[in-house]
Amino acid sequence: MKLFSALILCFAFVSNLFSQNIYVCTSYTEKGEPISASPRITIYPQQLNNFYILCGNLKPFDRDETLFLFIDKIEKNSRTAFDSKVITAEKSETWIACSYSFNESGKYEIYLANNNNKKLASTVITVWESTKSDFESVFAKSFYYADTQITFCKNVFLGKPVEPFTVRSISADGNSFCVFIEGNKPLNTKLLILQVWRRKSNPVEYDEYITTKKYLITKDWKYTFFNFKLEKAGDYKFILFNEREILIKSAYITITE
Repeated sequence: MKLFSALILCFAFVSNLFSQNIYVCTSYTEKGEPISASPRITIYPQQLNNFYILCGNLKPFDRDETLFLFIDKIEKNSRTAFDSKVITAEKSETWIACSYSFNESGKYEIYLANNNNKKLASTVITVWESTKSDFESVFAKSFYYADTQITFCKNVFLGKPVEPFTVRSISADGNSFCVFIEGNKPLNTKLLILQVWRRKSNPVEYDEYITTKKYLITKDWKYTFFNFKLEKAGDYKFILFNEREILIKSAYITITE
């Protein structure tokens, strides 16, 4: 009976230990669900290689808390402290995420710790560097959109943006505006994926995830537009991808009080 109880306790401990997860992904939903997460990622030479490190299923915090994200590089039987980041977790939040750029191939352990140096979650990933031919293929697809533009405007008339802006008051038109996308050739995708980020605590990075929206279009369209609304003042970054998650364009807007 004692052995059975010990096994139950051990199982509960292991379940709790691994209930928190760390993912390296290309994006994530507004509920903290990773998109295209993988323990093996590919990086390309001369690119930013931006990914997102998402820590999910965390125990809700009683207050705003400072956490520490550590990245160790594993080589044979040794490990080296490779990088670290400070992350602020908000009260009652059960997941957090931050952007990160991998630029070296290798095996890494990523783990999250609190102020008491208690490890909250961890994962091991492998980073592969692509061959030159792979890189040129991705670059060629991305270069296709080199002349594509994103314009924020009041509305669209006869295929042209009306009253374009990059700064807008939150009270203007109920803070509803148009996002106009135009290329000098067909957009060549059936789906547009839009990520929106807000600059919150970091003066350099757009570190607060807002939303991901998906829009169905026709591949031969050269332009399209949709209405959008932001609820808070601040500096925002809009990142647009095609159906294969190849970057099309980024654009920036400031919403004032």
